[in-house]
Amino acid sequence: VLDRSGSMGGEPFVLARQAVERALAQLHPEDHFALVVYDSEVDVLAASTRATPGARAAALERLAHVHPRGGTDLA
Repeated sequence: VLDRSGSMGGEPFVLARQAVERALAQLHPEDHFALVVYDSEVDVLAASTRATPGARAAALERLAHVHPRGGTDLA
């Protein structure tokens, strides 16, 4: 789960994205993962799936298009 709210702009978001990238790189094909980003909206970039090289690459591609925006009013 990655916070993409506007308050994450700049270095905090860069570091958080790098943490997600590194976590995905450490998974084995038999592992499972999901990738969710949120601000005032919640988006599922990757539903729970096996961590195959293709699934991890697709998640990273989607993550590359995520940037800080909005707020965190999830209510």
